[in-house]
Amino acid sequence: MTTINDEIDGGGSTSTAHSIGFVDIFGFEIFEVNSLEQLCINFANEKLQRLFIGVLFDAAAARYREEGVDVESIKYTDNIAVVELIAGRADSLMGALTEECIFPKGSDGSYAEKVKKVHSKHAHFNDMKTEPTAFAVRHFAGEVVYEVDGFLAKNKDPISQAWAATAAIITTTSSFTAPPPRPPVATPTSRPRHRPPRRTCSCCCNTRETRGSHR
Repeated sequence: MTTINDEIDGGGSTSTAHSIGFVDIFGFEIFEVNSLEQLCINFANEKLQRLFIGVLFDAAAARYREEGVDVESIKYTDNIAVVELIAGRADSLMGALTEECIFPKGSDGSYAEKVKKVHSKHAHFNDMKTEPTAFAVRHFAGEVVYEVDGFLAKNKDPISQAWAATAAIITTTSSFTAPPPRPPVATPTSRPRHRPPRRTCSCCCNTRETRGSHR
């Protein structure tokens, strides 16, 4: 990058200077010890690379041909072979790992032995003959050595019983049954007010009657 920038610097003039930048959209991983996690991450990056190639070259060239535009053949490095090596077929690295997990006596060592036997002549596979529990994959970004110790245990990694029960309920229930509606809440009704009976004064009535009798 320094050499390229020096060549396109334009003699140091700000009016004619140019620069080149790039964006790294992939999270390719390579460590001193690489395990199943790195294989999964790098496989995802291989898939992204294949999608990028397919959109940039294959799809664009096909569209130009449909429109009658003469397109020159562009040579590029296709990584479809690496994608199929990792998870494209039944005997791929991921396919063999799933199969090995099913066997009662499956082990990391037997898994490594099987994939080395099947893919020893693959152009993107290195059987690492001096390392019985390791193999290498030649990715588009470079060669990565994977240690298979712990591959089976990580691939099995059982889910909790609660999640399994929930998933079983969801798959077996065809439709959602709504709970029955709640009964209407009784509202208090207005009742007519009853006036107490009118009371008469007995003393007054008796007095009136007494006065009338004297007349």
